[in-house]
Amino acid sequence: MTKNSVDEALHSASGLAIIAGAGQLPISLAHACCQRERDVLIIRVSSFAKAEDYQGFKQESVGLGKLGKIIKILRRHHIAQVCFAGSLRRPSMWELIPDYTTLKFILRGALRQGDASLLQIIENFFVTQGFAIIAAQDIMPELLAPRGYLTKTQACQTHREDIVKGIALAKILGEADIGQAIAMQQGIVIGVEAIEGTSAMMRRIGDVKRKGSAPILIKAKKPQQSEKSDLPTIGPDTVRAAHQAGFAGIVVEAGGSLVLQGQETCQLAEEAGIFILGWYEGATL
Repeated sequence: MTKNSVDEALHSASGLAIIAGAGQLPISLAHACCQRERDVLIIRVSSFAKAEDYQGFKQESVGLGKLGKIIKILRRHHIAQVCFAGSLRRPSMWELIPDYTTLKFILRGALRQGDASLLQIIENFFVTQGFAIIAAQDIMPELLAPRGYLTKTQACQTHREDIVKGIALAKILGEADIGQAIAMQQGIVIGVEAIEGTSAMMRRIGDVKRKGSAPILIKAKKPQQSEKSDLPTIGPDTVRAAHQAGFAGIVVEAGGSLVLQGQETCQLAEEAGIFILGWYEGATL
């Protein structure tokens, strides 16, 4: 494409594309667009998002490391807005077969950045190419965690103390761009989310849990993190994993976290005796 033809394509563009990784979030967003009669293109990242999950939707498939191909697809479909949704396992340099555009990112050291920094670099790249980045909560505002308890079950005194300390520690870890979740028990951090994800982190700490008051999960947005992608997210699978691992509660940041399938998530938590709290500054615990 010539520069003039690219400019013309961007000027006439009006569509929305969801760049979909694994998990329920991009699927929920796609169906929300359908229910609201909003045309949407699904760009599936192969090996993470399955074609059968998007039957009936316009969709394209791309591999990891194909930023240049994504840009071409977006322009071909006259896309103006892009939403990143779903999880991706970060590849090593040896797993990628990058196109030229992605190779330039690698040579600038992008893969050595933390997740929040890398996502910000990618978002900025799409903006420089003429696309607007929109957040999942722009499509489905109801996903944002509300303030206060989402369950009738509430935290005991020990858990309230863990919440106060855990939120502060989660923010410190977030500033270092390490992870979005920690497990707290009786004033001690017994788990920190790494590349494996939240549910796997809860499963692996079984051997270090202490007797007495059960652990809690705390998920918080990194202070430097963009709110347009990869907000901390919980859903039914999070509650199931917490129950299986013997957790007493889940704390998310009100207005800064997403709750998928809210009714089912809260019902499962109630049945398991697990509290869910939307924490905010000055919250009464």
